[in-house]
Amino acid sequence: MVKSLVRYFGWAFGAVAFAMYGLLFIVAVGVMTGRWEEFLFYYENLFSAERAPAILCAWCGLKLIHELFHAGVCRRYGGEVSEAGLAFILFMPLAYVNVTSSWRFSSRWKRLHVTLAGIVAEASVAAAALLIWNISEIATIRQIASDVFLTATVSSLLFNLNPLLRFDGYFALADLTGVDNLYALGKRYSCYIGSRYILGLDVFPPVLPTARPGWIKMYGIAAAIYRTLTVAGLVIGAAAMFEGAGVLIAAGGLFAFVILPLAQLVMRLYRVWQAGQLSVTRLAFRLLSIAGFLTVLLISLPVTISRTVPAIVQYDPPGILRAQSAGFVDRILVQNGEFVVAEQPILVLRNSDLVLARDRKRTELAQTEQAMLKARWLGDSAETKQLESTARALAEQLTELERDVNQLTIVAPQPGRVSARRISDLCGTYLKAGTEIGVIGVEDQKRLKVSLSQRDIAGLEDVEHPIRVRVIGGSETWDASVQRIETRASTTPADPALLAINGGTLPSLSAAAETPELAAPRVNALVRLDPAHARQLPCGKRVSVALGIAPPSLAEAAIDGLREYLAW
Repeated sequence: MVKSLVRYFGWAFGAVAFAMYGLLFIVAVGVMTGRWEEFLFYYENLFSAERAPAILCAWCGLKLIHELFHAGVCRRYGGEVSEAGLAFILFMPLAYVNVTSSWRFSSRWKRLHVTLAGIVAEASVAAAALLIWNISEIATIRQIASDVFLTATVSSLLFNLNPLLRFDGYFALADLTGVDNLYALGKRYSCYIGSRYILGLDVFPPVLPTARPGWIKMYGIAAAIYRTLTVAGLVIGAAAMFEGAGVLIAAGGLFAFVILPLAQLVMRLYRVWQAGQLSVTRLAFRLLSIAGFLTVLLISLPVTISRTVPAIVQYDPPGILRAQSAGFVDRILVQNGEFVVAEQPILVLRNSDLVLARDRKRTELAQTEQAMLKARWLGDSAETKQLESTARALAEQLTELERDVNQLTIVAPQPGRVSARRISDLCGTYLKAGTEIGVIGVEDQKRLKVSLSQRDIAGLEDVEHPIRVRVIGGSETWDASVQRIETRASTTPADPALLAINGGTLPSLSAAAETPELAAPRVNALVRLDPAHARQLPCGKRVSVALGIAPPSLAEAAIDGLREYLAW
């Protein structure tokens, strides 16, 4: 397969194409100048389950392209690709190809080209995704493009280009510095640092090459710290993402990366103690000091700088524009963003069955009234009373039908500006009775409807009233006061726009349901905006609100998470 690719598309693996891919990425980033804030908006619901399939497909496709370019460049320069397959880290599949034959290339630049070919290929795909996002106006295509860009750039920067992991970045750095076994030498030095200064063992420093000993020492310490944090992150992430199965994965990771190394360390310390080269008192003092320091960090360090919750901008009070009668939209008299006065017509619906029912009721009432006059003329009092009762009932029914027909013309409930983004797409569509079309309100009279979790409410109970919050809208932040907090939690969202299926951050139970519900009950709170800030935020905009409560420490967050898991 690789031979065929190089035979027909060899130009794509050459040095000129390599430079063009890098230039394409620079151009794509330049085209996005001034639009990054709009682009980042597509990551508001990044961790929702609905985006997982697209991100997974993008990951698999990018890994295939990445490894194909490694193999293609190596083959183009005369190397052999002897092996390809999958490696699993915490049950996560990682593709690889064996291009060790490139180490025999006499040119360092050819070796670097083979090493960095996959990263540059992913960068070109990321550039194409940026250009597609910039050209397209379709939200679905834009979201897929943003997923591809994120997957391509994050995987390259955090993994492939990272020299602290034994991926492409490491081999490129080792080739540039001329230290072939950089990882082994660095690990040997980091083990010496741990044994000498943490465990207090009398060990000699390892013998390092005279060329760059300082560089090797720095690399060894940095790689050890990064390796520890990475293993901890993978274990915690696996337990959090995959629930029950994640606990098994995390247990396997703990056994492989923590328990086994600790067991080997204990056996080594035992042998050193038997040889009389270990002071148990000094070792215990050092370990207790480290444990105390870590405990203080867990208790004092917060999980986040501030706790933020989602909110939606609404008019205060909002004039709901709602279809009172069912029908097809016949005419649209006002567009989104226009200012209207009270009782001004907005939409005209068409319902032939309703109009026909009204006309029939009119005819029936007229016939009944004519029969009632005839009965009076003939002096039939019993018939007259019966017809009068029937006429009154028909008159009431006609009044209701007249009201329903009149409500086919939807009017503004109050003066203000119309906020109905999809109103122009409603022509010819059928609206059920009660369908919400939009809202009308005054621009300098707005509020925030904030969605709070049960934990947020528990934290707010300890704060003195009035509660202060920090509103994050664009590049500006300001303080505001909570006007009212609802007393009952509900699975009904504060606004559908806050759900992950609609671009928000809150997970819902079912995307296919007609009225999706929140995955967990939440409480709504109202925050009043002053006129100056109300004019800055358009109605319907999603914002974040930082609560005026202290975030939990790392230890508190871990205990809370364990309690929630045991309760589940």
